[in-house]
Amino acid sequence: MTISNEFKRAVESKNILEARLMMKNSLLFDVSFESFHEMDRFARTHGVDVWEYPAETGFTRKPAPWSSDDINFEITCIVNDFTKEHVSYLMEMIRQVYHNDIPSRKVIGPQPIQERSHKKEYPSERRQEHPIPAEEYRSQIIIQLSEMTKQIKNQKIKKWQGISVENTRWSPSLLEEIRICAQKMIICCDKLQGRR
Repeated sequence: MTISNEFKRAVESKNILEARLMMKNSLLFDVSFESFHEMDRFARTHGVDVWEYPAETGFTRKPAPWSSDDINFEITCIVNDFTKEHVSYLMEMIRQVYHNDIPSRKVIGPQPIQERSHKKEYPSERRQEHPIPAEEYRSQIIIQLSEMTKQIKNQKIKKWQGISVENTRWSPSLLEEIRICAQKMIICCDKLQGRR
């Protein structure tokens, strides 16, 4: 797998939110999780720690069996709680729900996410060096709105006409792109409003 230029730019500019969003999206597009692990390695080798470190409370696990609705819920929550524990839980859900979509030539088992260091980190020592500024969330909302508009424009039937319901091919892939952009915007809005 090759790291995308967009991900490289996000890492180089230390745009942690954008890196997390791309890593989160890779979980659904590559259910072997090879892309996710490669993105994590790339970020670490470039000195960027995308992980949050859990407070004592943590998130609530729903017992299996899970559904695609459960995955959709967790996928929207993961950026606000980008911990190794939460990502591993989401991977477990994806393996269980989408097990038929995982290529049979690969043996997929639990793959622990590598630790940042050998030093045990306690909640009181959690990182505070890279808080994501509100301006970055506002920028992401504009970026996602632009991306959504671009995706719709690319699906126009008559290219010379403007965007309209009748002049758009409403394919499943377009709807998925719109949904992903909308989820990113919701996450940013929640962060700006102080929600988790």
